[in-house]
Amino acid sequence: MWLYRALDFVFPTSFAAKLVFVALCGMALPPLLVGVYLFAEGGLRSLAQPSYVLFLISSGMATALVIPSLIALLEPLSHMGKALSGMEKRREFTPLPEEYRDYLGQMMMTSNAIARAMGARVDPRFSKGHLNPLTGVLDQNGFELALRRQGRGTLVMLHIDNMQGIRSEHGNALADALLAQAGQAIRTELRDGDLVGHVGDAEFGLWLKGAGRVVSRHVAERVCAAVKQATVHELPGVTLSAGAAVRGEKETLKDLSDRADTAWREASARGDWVEVARGVG
Repeated sequence: MWLYRALDFVFPTSFAAKLVFVALCGMALPPLLVGVYLFAEGGLRSLAQPSYVLFLISSGMATALVIPSLIALLEPLSHMGKALSGMEKRREFTPLPEEYRDYLGQMMMTSNAIARAMGARVDPRFSKGHLNPLTGVLDQNGFELALRRQGRGTLVMLHIDNMQGIRSEHGNALADALLAQAGQAIRTELRDGDLVGHVGDAEFGLWLKGAGRVVSRHVAERVCAAVKQATVHELPGVTLSAGAAVRGEKETLKDLSDRADTAWREASARGDWVEVARGVG
């Protein structure tokens, strides 16, 4: 525990920072020590040797690959922390996935068991009866039910472009993998109180609680970027189009949805774009 205590003194609030620091030390120390040795033996000229330069470049590339991978592996811990925090503050629990069989998977299963034993209420947004099994977000009915309880905010309709072409060219398995990755990426990027539903083959509905035009554009662009990043390994070059509409004080959900769809059509015509409808309803 001595190493953890030392790292906690430097990074008291972030486990990810601790892990990244250790990884950086492991990746950076070898080239640094080799550089010191070469400098001691032959001065600055020795540092210009092609073999050492290649060593530095390969170490940098390895670091660039390892650090994002480590951060991605920490995502289950983040989900567990949020779920347990919700259980502590509101006696409301977001069920964690139970399909993984490694150490973190066992921790998530244990967290679910503890929540059930304590009688924590399952967050209605994640009720199994309204979850899409492929994407892990609300299905269309669940999303529409959740919207009825909302007040001020912005509705965003987000589409993965050319999904029909992707299914035709690459097959349903890859298309479904894209949708699963997209659902996970969207859940990660949304704020507390926001909603997401899988409301069509390539369509996701987002409810951004209390958001206006500026915030909704920022969040929608961030979500699109996250989905692209999450799906790049499955299929590079995926693009998304999104239309957003800020809800007016007395606007019905039907009118709001129509305005968001209109904004999406304008975004789709431009391609890979986020369009926010002017004004409020």
